[in-house]
Amino acid sequence: MVWLLIFILVIVLQGPIQNGFGAGAVLGTIVLFLVATGVWLWTQLLLANRVSWLVLLPGALLAAAATSALSLAARVYMPRALSEYGSFGLVRVVLS
Repeated sequence: MVWLLIFILVIVLQGPIQNGFGAGAVLGTIVLFLVATGVWLWTQLLLANRVSWLVLLPGALLAAAATSALSLAARVYMPRALSEYGSFGLVRVVLS
């Protein structure tokens, strides 16, 4: 239950995290990567500590890199799709 609450908190704070809490997009990207890595590593609690965090670290780093890249790509692509296609662009982007 605590894991779910922390995960929801991270989702709610994703906008300020991406901006580095006002410090800039570069710092925000680094912070987003670190937070995503921490969230993925924290899934060890869901596994009842049956799996060592060292075993989970490569997957956590890969998932954090993928979600960070997706977040950056969405920052670039979404505004252009919305301005070009309007609400249909939003549906198209979400479905793709």
